[in-house]
Amino acid sequence: MIKLNEREKKIVGGGGLFLLVFLLYGLIISPAMSKYEGIGRKIEQKGRELEEVQKLQKEYQEGKEKLKNFESILSQSEASFSLFSFLESLADKENIRENIASMKPKNVPINETYNESSVEIKIDRISLKQLTNYLFQIENSDHFLTIKKIRMKTRYDNPAYLDVTFTVSTLELI
Repeated sequence: MIKLNEREKKIVGGGGLFLLVFLLYGLIISPAMSKYEGIGRKIEQKGRELEEVQKLQKEYQEGKEKLKNFESILSQSEASFSLFSFLESLADKENIRENIASMKPKNVPINETYNESSVEIKIDRISLKQLTNYLFQIENSDHFLTIKKIRMKTRYDNPAYLDVTFTVSTLELI
């Protein structure tokens, strides 16, 4: 066996202690701290994800409420409501019925709950004021109506008049 003097024993003891501290730090403390930091980052990330989920939940609830209100409005509309008839009677009221060249109704199922009912209207020789009044009455009716497409062009024979084609649509519960 090797005999060490007092000074050498202290150096070997200090080296052993340093090695022990180094191994303790490298094998236990450092991994534990890394894991703790990783957990901290995960907590922050999950907190952000929770905020996003809560935001989406709020948007979902708002959308659900809007849909409920929308369906309530649709269900309150008259069951006998006919878009085609409504547009004809409105044209009579606005004194533009003789200008209507054609009205083409179309019914398209959107999904198992809704149908889109639409009418394409072609009007010849109408003034801008008459057209504006007619469109205003459509948009501001008690029924859920929207004007989807509109094409206007001035007439060559009289630029004060327009030839107009537009589509009016509404949704119906099935």
